[in-house]
Amino acid sequence: MSHAFDSTKMEQFKVFKFSEDKCYYGETAWVDSTGKIIEDLSSFPGEEKKYQIRHGNGIEVYGKTSSGDISRYEGQWDHNKKSGKGKCIFLDGSYYIGEYHNNCINGKGTFTWSNGATYNGEWIKGRMSGQGEYKNNKIVHKGTFINGYYLDVSFI
Repeated sequence: MSHAFDSTKMEQFKVFKFSEDKCYYGETAWVDSTGKIIEDLSSFPGEEKKYQIRHGNGIEVYGKTSSGDISRYEGQWDHNKKSGKGKCIFLDGSYYIGEYHNNCINGKGTFTWSNGATYNGEWIKGRMSGQGEYKNNKIVHKGTFINGYYLDVSFI
């Protein structure tokens, strides 16, 4: 998933290095101590505290194995949290493309496990919930999922 960065806002780009194995590159915003975005820094009182956060499109790279593998999230951020459309590639090769809300897989999206199994459908708080389709080799479950489990209506 590729996101076009607004070249007119390059001054809002920032690189954050959180630790030896976690960094962020992308759009940022300044907020006051209550979390409200500061639209005009020049009119913000200098004596008040302000913080720069991840906000807009950005890439976060984190986790590193001895073989050099990393996890990567590329997508939208809202007030320092993954929110909106994004793609996450995990250390084991699994990946998710879809919607996030409040740092969690939430909404519609597709998860592909490293063994090739896929789930395409609705998510609630990181779990398959709602209408979707799970495929693994010759096994296909299509219909309603609740809290990560397929609801097999043939037993009802």
